[in-house]
Amino acid sequence: MALAMNKILVANTVTNTTSAYLQTTTVAAVTSGNGTVITAGAYLMNAQANISIVMYDGANWGNLIANNVGGYFVSDGVNVAAKAVNANTTATLVTINGGQAANSTFAS
Repeated sequence: MALAMNKILVANTVTNTTSAYLQTTTVAAVTSGNGTVITAGAYLMNAQANISIVMYDGANWGNLIANNVGGYFVSDGVNVAAKAVNANTTATLVTINGGQAANSTFAS
């Protein structure tokens, strides 16, 4: 995961593959408390049943992305969390790839 990392875009790559720009990550979404805090970064999430993204605004926790709705959000690593609505589950998120190595230089 990278907040502002320059990457070379490689056409026709799938997430989590060598030279891919996007990386899939998962977060345990729990019903207890305010959910599971999401590591700092920028994320995309497709609509997922039973999962909402919540945020703390300095006074209260509330919905940032509602249950079964997708969207884009940024986490500071403290005030944004994945929360399960009915039963503990796993949230699948997509972020900028900060860990997969490029397979070559100047590949065509």
